[in-house]
Amino acid sequence: MLALVVATAIFLALHFGLSSMALRPRLVASLGEDRFRLVYSLAAGVTLVAMIWAFARAPIAPMWEPVHGMRWVAIVLMPFACILLVAGVSQRNPTMVAGRFAPEGAAPATGALRITRHPVMWGIGLWGVAHVASAGTVRGFVFFGALAALALLGTERIDIKRAAGEPAAYGRLAAATSNLPFRAIVDRRQSLGTALAEIGAARLAGGIALYVALMVAHPWIAGRAVF
Repeated sequence: MLALVVATAIFLALHFGLSSMALRPRLVASLGEDRFRLVYSLAAGVTLVAMIWAFARAPIAPMWEPVHGMRWVAIVLMPFACILLVAGVSQRNPTMVAGRFAPEGAAPATGALRITRHPVMWGIGLWGVAHVASAGTVRGFVFFGALAALALLGTERIDIKRAAGEPAAYGRLAAATSNLPFRAIVDRRQSLGTALAEIGAARLAGGIALYVALMVAHPWIAGRAVF
Protein backbone atom coordinates (compact mmCIF):
# COMPACT_ATOMS: atom_id res chain seq x y z
CA MET A 1 0.00 0.00 0.00
CA LEU A 2 2.87 2.36 0.78
CA ALA A 3 4.35 1.71 -2.67
CA LEU A 4 0.98 2.51 -4.26
CA VAL A 5 0.63 5.77 -2.32
CA VAL A 6 4.19 6.84 -3.18
CA ALA A 7 3.87 5.94 -6.87
CA THR A 8 0.52 7.74 -7.06
CA ALA A 9 1.89 10.86 -5.36
CA ILE A 10 4.83 10.98 -7.80
CA PHE A 11 2.47 10.37 -10.74
CA LEU A 12 0.24 13.29 -9.76
CA ALA A 13 3.16 15.58 -8.87
CA LEU A 14 4.82 14.95 -12.24
CA HIS A 15 1.61 15.59 -14.17
CA PHE A 16 0.58 18.73 -12.33
CA GLY A 17 4.15 19.98 -12.03
CA LEU A 18 5.35 19.44 -15.60
CA SER A 19 2.13 20.81 -17.06
CA SER A 20 2.00 23.91 -14.83
CA MET A 21 2.16 27.30 -16.53
CA ALA A 22 5.03 28.20 -14.20
CA LEU A 23 7.29 25.28 -15.15
CA ARG A 24 6.18 24.04 -18.57
CA PRO A 25 7.26 27.10 -20.63
CA ARG A 26 10.74 26.96 -19.10
CA LEU A 27 11.13 23.28 -19.88
CA VAL A 28 9.85 23.73 -23.43
CA ALA A 29 12.28 26.62 -23.96
CA SER A 30 15.14 24.48 -22.68
CA LEU A 31 14.29 21.13 -24.27
CA GLY A 32 12.10 22.03 -27.22
CA GLU A 33 8.47 20.98 -27.64
CA ASP A 34 9.19 17.48 -29.00
CA ARG A 35 11.76 16.57 -26.34
CA PHE A 36 9.53 17.95 -23.61
CA ARG A 37 6.64 15.76 -24.78
CA LEU A 38 8.97 12.75 -24.88
CA VAL A 39 10.20 13.37 -21.32
CA TYR A 40 6.64 14.02 -20.13
CA SER A 41 5.35 10.82 -21.76
CA LEU A 42 8.19 8.69 -20.40
CA ALA A 43 7.76 10.04 -16.87
CA ALA A 44 3.99 9.50 -17.01
CA GLY A 45 4.38 6.00 -18.43
CA VAL A 46 6.95 4.85 -15.87
CA THR A 47 4.97 6.17 -12.89
CA LEU A 48 1.70 4.72 -14.24
CA VAL A 49 3.33 1.29 -14.62
CA ALA A 50 4.59 1.60 -11.04
CA MET A 51 1.06 2.45 -9.90
CA ILE A 52 -0.39 -0.58 -11.68
CA TRP A 53 2.31 -2.86 -10.25
CA ALA A 54 1.71 -1.57 -6.70
CA PHE A 55 -2.08 -1.67 -7.08
CA ALA A 56 -1.99 -5.35 -8.07
CA ARG A 57 0.03 -6.17 -4.94
CA ALA A 58 -1.63 -3.87 -2.41
CA PRO A 59 -3.87 -5.45 0.26
CA ILE A 60 -7.60 -5.41 -0.47
CA ALA A 61 -8.71 -3.39 2.54
CA PRO A 62 -12.40 -2.40 2.37
CA MET A 63 -13.06 1.31 2.59
CA TRP A 64 -16.79 0.81 3.10
CA GLU A 65 -19.07 -2.18 3.41
CA PRO A 66 -19.49 -3.60 -0.10
CA VAL A 67 -22.90 -2.78 -1.51
CA HIS A 68 -24.10 -4.78 -4.50
CA GLY A 69 -25.81 -1.73 -5.97
CA MET A 70 -22.51 0.18 -6.13
CA ARG A 71 -21.39 -2.11 -8.94
CA TRP A 72 -24.24 -0.73 -11.03
CA VAL A 73 -22.65 2.73 -10.83
CA ALA A 74 -19.84 1.42 -13.04
CA ILE A 75 -22.18 -0.59 -15.26
CA VAL A 76 -24.27 2.53 -15.95
CA LEU A 77 -21.45 5.09 -16.27
CA MET A 78 -19.03 3.03 -18.36
CA PRO A 79 -21.00 3.13 -21.67
CA PHE A 80 -20.90 6.94 -21.56
CA ALA A 81 -17.19 6.86 -20.70
CA CYS A 82 -16.42 4.50 -23.59
CA ILE A 83 -18.42 6.52 -26.12
CA LEU A 84 -16.71 9.76 -25.05
CA LEU A 85 -13.30 8.09 -25.32
CA VAL A 86 -13.92 6.64 -28.78
CA ALA A 87 -15.53 9.82 -30.10
CA GLY A 88 -12.90 12.04 -28.52
CA VAL A 89 -9.89 10.27 -30.04
CA SER A 90 -11.43 9.70 -33.48
CA GLN A 91 -12.38 13.28 -34.38
CA ARG A 92 -10.71 16.68 -34.49
CA ASN A 93 -10.17 17.65 -30.89
CA PRO A 94 -8.35 20.92 -30.10
CA THR A 95 -8.10 20.09 -26.39
CA MET A 96 -5.91 17.03 -26.98
CA VAL A 97 -2.12 17.10 -27.28
CA ALA A 98 -1.16 18.79 -30.58
CA GLY A 99 -4.86 19.34 -31.33
CA ARG A 100 -5.79 22.18 -33.65
CA PHE A 101 -8.70 24.57 -33.41
CA ALA A 102 -11.22 24.83 -36.21
CA PRO A 103 -10.35 27.61 -38.68
CA GLU A 104 -12.17 30.92 -38.28
CA GLY A 105 -15.57 30.76 -39.93
CA ALA A 106 -15.99 27.00 -39.35
CA ALA A 107 -18.01 25.50 -36.51
CA PRO A 108 -15.73 25.67 -33.44
CA ALA A 109 -17.07 22.39 -32.08
CA THR A 110 -18.48 19.27 -33.70
CA GLY A 111 -19.51 15.82 -32.52
CA ALA A 112 -18.56 14.96 -28.95
CA LEU A 113 -17.19 18.48 -28.42
CA ARG A 114 -20.78 19.72 -28.49
CA ILE A 115 -21.36 17.59 -25.36
CA THR A 116 -18.08 18.54 -23.62
CA ARG A 117 -14.96 20.17 -24.98
CA HIS A 118 -12.94 17.52 -23.09
CA PRO A 119 -14.51 14.19 -24.15
CA VAL A 120 -11.39 12.09 -23.57
CA MET A 121 -10.68 13.55 -20.14
CA TRP A 122 -14.29 13.12 -19.07
CA GLY A 123 -14.25 9.55 -20.39
CA ILE A 124 -11.25 8.78 -18.18
CA GLY A 125 -12.76 10.72 -15.28
CA LEU A 126 -16.06 8.82 -15.43
CA TRP A 127 -14.13 5.54 -15.61
CA GLY A 128 -12.21 6.47 -12.48
CA VAL A 129 -15.26 7.64 -10.52
CA ALA A 130 -17.21 4.53 -11.51
CA HIS A 131 -14.44 2.25 -10.28
CA VAL A 132 -13.90 4.12 -7.02
CA ALA A 133 -17.57 3.52 -6.26
CA SER A 134 -17.68 -0.11 -7.33
CA ALA A 135 -14.34 -1.17 -5.82
CA GLY A 136 -15.00 0.17 -2.32
CA THR A 137 -11.38 -0.47 -1.25
CA VAL A 138 -8.53 1.73 -0.08
CA ARG A 139 -6.31 0.71 -2.99
CA GLY A 140 -9.18 1.38 -5.42
CA PHE A 141 -9.74 4.82 -3.91
CA VAL A 142 -6.05 5.71 -4.28
CA PHE A 143 -5.56 4.30 -7.80
CA PHE A 144 -8.86 5.10 -9.51
CA GLY A 145 -9.37 8.28 -7.51
CA ALA A 146 -6.00 9.62 -8.64
CA LEU A 147 -6.77 8.96 -12.28
CA ALA A 148 -10.21 10.53 -11.96
CA ALA A 149 -8.79 13.59 -10.20
CA LEU A 150 -6.05 13.98 -12.79
CA ALA A 151 -8.53 13.81 -15.67
CA LEU A 152 -11.26 16.03 -14.22
CA LEU A 153 -8.96 18.65 -12.70
CA GLY A 154 -6.86 18.48 -15.84
CA THR A 155 -9.70 19.89 -17.92
CA GLU A 156 -9.34 23.25 -16.20
CA ARG A 157 -5.57 23.23 -16.68
CA ILE A 158 -5.97 22.46 -20.37
CA ASP A 159 -8.43 25.33 -20.72
CA ILE A 160 -5.95 27.74 -19.09
CA LYS A 161 -3.10 26.58 -21.32
CA ARG A 162 -5.11 26.71 -24.54
CA ALA A 163 -6.59 30.11 -23.66
CA ALA A 164 -3.09 31.48 -23.09
CA GLY A 165 -1.73 29.99 -26.30
CA GLU A 166 -4.51 30.87 -28.75
CA PRO A 167 -6.95 33.20 -26.98
CA ALA A 168 -9.13 34.07 -29.99
CA ALA A 169 -9.59 30.47 -31.16
CA TYR A 170 -10.12 29.23 -27.61
CA GLY A 171 -12.66 31.99 -26.99
CA ARG A 172 -14.76 30.80 -29.92
CA LEU A 173 -14.59 27.20 -28.65
CA ALA A 174 -15.43 28.15 -25.05
CA ALA A 175 -18.41 30.25 -26.14
CA ALA A 176 -19.89 27.32 -28.04
CA THR A 177 -19.08 24.49 -25.59
CA SER A 178 -18.88 23.57 -21.93
CA ASN A 179 -16.44 21.66 -19.76
CA LEU A 180 -19.24 19.97 -17.79
CA PRO A 181 -20.94 17.43 -20.09
CA PHE A 182 -24.32 18.56 -21.49
CA ARG A 183 -24.08 22.03 -19.88
CA ALA A 184 -23.90 23.77 -23.27
CA ILE A 185 -26.87 21.69 -24.45
CA VAL A 186 -28.91 22.63 -21.38
CA ASP A 187 -27.96 26.28 -21.99
CA ARG A 188 -29.14 25.86 -25.60
CA ARG A 189 -25.76 26.76 -27.00
CA GLN A 190 -25.62 23.29 -28.57
CA SER A 191 -27.99 20.62 -29.81
CA LEU A 192 -27.91 17.03 -28.60
CA GLY A 193 -29.40 15.83 -31.88
CA THR A 194 -26.65 17.55 -33.88
CA ALA A 195 -23.99 16.15 -31.55
CA LEU A 196 -25.24 12.57 -31.92
CA ALA A 197 -25.59 12.93 -35.70
CA GLU A 198 -22.00 14.18 -35.99
CA ILE A 199 -20.65 11.52 -33.63
CA GLY A 200 -22.29 9.04 -35.98
CA ALA A 201 -23.41 5.45 -35.72
CA ALA A 202 -19.89 4.08 -36.21
CA ARG A 203 -18.43 5.91 -33.21
CA LEU A 204 -21.45 5.09 -31.04
CA ALA A 205 -21.13 1.43 -32.03
CA GLY A 206 -17.39 1.58 -31.37
CA GLY A 207 -17.99 2.93 -27.87
CA ILE A 208 -20.52 0.21 -27.08
CA ALA A 209 -18.18 -2.42 -28.55
CA LEU A 210 -15.38 -1.18 -26.27
CA TYR A 211 -17.76 -1.36 -23.30
CA VAL A 212 -18.76 -4.94 -24.10
CA ALA A 213 -15.12 -5.95 -24.70
CA LEU A 214 -14.08 -4.53 -21.33
CA MET A 215 -16.90 -6.39 -19.60
CA VAL A 216 -15.92 -9.68 -21.25
CA ALA A 217 -12.21 -9.16 -20.52
CA HIS A 218 -12.78 -7.89 -16.97
CA PRO A 219 -11.90 -11.21 -15.26
CA TRP A 220 -8.49 -11.18 -16.97
CA ILE A 221 -7.91 -7.43 -16.54
CA ALA A 222 -9.14 -6.99 -12.98
CA GLY A 223 -9.33 -10.52 -11.61
CA ARG A 224 -13.10 -10.60 -11.20
CA ALA A 225 -16.16 -10.65 -13.40
CA VAL A 226 -18.44 -7.62 -13.68
CA PHE A 227 -21.47 -9.72 -12.69
